[in-house]
Amino acid sequence: MNTVALCFQIMCCRTFCCVAGETCGTDIDECASNPCENSGRCIDKVNMFECQCAAGFEGLLCTDEINECLQPTSPCSNNGTCVDLIADYRCDCVDLLLNGTLVQYGGRNCTVELIGCRQNQCSNGASCDPLLVDELSDVHSYRCDCLSGYHGRLCDEATAVSFDSRNAWIRHHASAAENTSISFQFRTTLPGVLLCFLTLINTTFM
Repeated sequence: MNTVALCFQIMCCRTFCCVAGETCGTDIDECASNPCENSGRCIDKVNMFECQCAAGFEGLLCTDEINECLQPTSPCSNNGTCVDLIADYRCDCVDLLLNGTLVQYGGRNCTVELIGCRQNQCSNGASCDPLLVDELSDVHSYRCDCLSGYHGRLCDEATAVSFDSRNAWIRHHASAAENTSISFQFRTTLPGVLLCFLTLINTTFM
């Protein structure tokens, strides 16, 4: 039985398809329907296809997202919580109380003890937040969280201003920043005094 007769009888060969009267010489492109998901690359083969998955995915059709938090155990140390991402992960570190001392950890896998606040210069009751500038070089720093009434890198600048004279004014230059708000509070120690506040915005008095 020749090839033409075989195609005429069963219409579709094992590896090629054809219509009656044609030879089985046209390969079907199994990738035409884009079977690979999640940006996987489809490679057409004879009577089959293969998916080359993008980073972070696996499976016959690249439908399975790889959980990087299970490799084979969580990469996060010191009770850190592992958050699975696409082809990546993130460790949310926690503070631990060890022998009565609060120890803070950071770094990609929560393995670096944060020591930036050990010699901090935050003033006026400000709290200190340790920062890890560079994990590879082990560079540490800190940030001061100021209490109300103080500002500046070390919280050493007061935001409260006293006026001793009858008529006084003060001007303060602030750098422009998005999502920044400024609030004012006024108080007098003198009885029977009316406080008046005048502001200039876009050359319009309010």
